[in-house]
Amino acid sequence: MKAYTFHRGRICAGIATTKHERFGTVVALGESGRGRHLEVVALDRHNPPTVTNGRVLVARPKTISPRSGGRTFTILTAATPDEVDTCLVRVPTQWVYTRGTHGRTLVVEGEPERHAVGDGAHGQAGRCGGWDDALWTMRPGDELQVEPEGGNKSEPYRLWVEPDGRVQCDTVENRQLDLALREA
Repeated sequence: MKAYTFHRGRICAGIATTKHERFGTVVALGESGRGRHLEVVALDRHNPPTVTNGRVLVARPKTISPRSGGRTFTILTAATPDEVDTCLVRVPTQWVYTRGTHGRTLVVEGEPERHAVGDGAHGQAGRCGGWDDALWTMRPGDELQVEPEGGNKSEPYRLWVEPDGRVQCDTVENRQLDLALREA
């Protein structure tokens, strides 16, 4: 499945990677610190996904459950050819700092799956506002509403997958108008 990043109202190809001292090349969601959560999504060492210029372009999330119980975690592995219409999308809701606001993502249509989520925050203790940063698997017909942090300073967006597998985004207002015109 192709990988994309939703960033401030636009769709970009690929998901950025970074180096981690213990796990090597990873996708880092959120941030570390007090009142925050950094979720590290490692790349499969035996069957790694396609990475070009520091971006994961084609990947499939895989959930790992330890034998001794404990916390499950997600890794990215190579995608299989039958996953053509499915896509992996990173959705960070960090936008404009406004005290007391929190960015989030809601499911509007279909059954998109959230695999891993980290979060970031503002203020020394992380209580002045915050945002989510998640990896989602989406199929044609799935739709998410992205409500970025910022309150009235930012407007909500819709993110959806077309029947041909293309990921699209637009403001909620424009998306609702487009859907109303299609029904008329």
